[in-house]
Amino acid sequence: MGFGTSAANIILFIATLIVATSVAAVLGTTTHKITIGLQAKEELLTKALSSDIEIINDPVVIPKQGNYYLFYVKNIGKEKILFDSTSLSVLIDGQLIPAANLTVTSPGNQGYLSLADVGTIGVMTNLTSGDHTIKVITYEGASDSLDFRI
Repeated sequence: MGFGTSAANIILFIATLIVATSVAAVLGTTTHKITIGLQAKEELLTKALSSDIEIINDPVVIPKQGNYYLFYVKNIGKEKILFDSTSLSVLIDGQLIPAANLTVTSPGNQGYLSLADVGTIGVMTNLTSGDHTIKVITYEGASDSLDFRI
């Protein structure tokens, strides 16, 4: 009877070790995945917080070239930002301007703005006389708005 009890205890002990090892492995893997996810989010957040723009037009005198109203955007952040018609969202008076109605020019037509660079956004739209608001949002999440008058 003593050997049977000892064998049962050894079997239960080994089963307990296997279960504990399995739980530890699952917790370790889960912790590792959470750490990787947090690192990726931290990188995105750092880039978003380091990106900033400013619309530097005179709000009373908006230049016009042909059918396009011209707006000047300056990168005042610490990171370069994508700057082309597919990476920007432009809203005038709350209405999204389609990319087909935008001309976006960066220095050297590189497609991005480095620190302190100024790019031009040409917006083809019909604006009535009076007060309007433009908002520019970059792919990185930086945005600025300007109240202007035509």
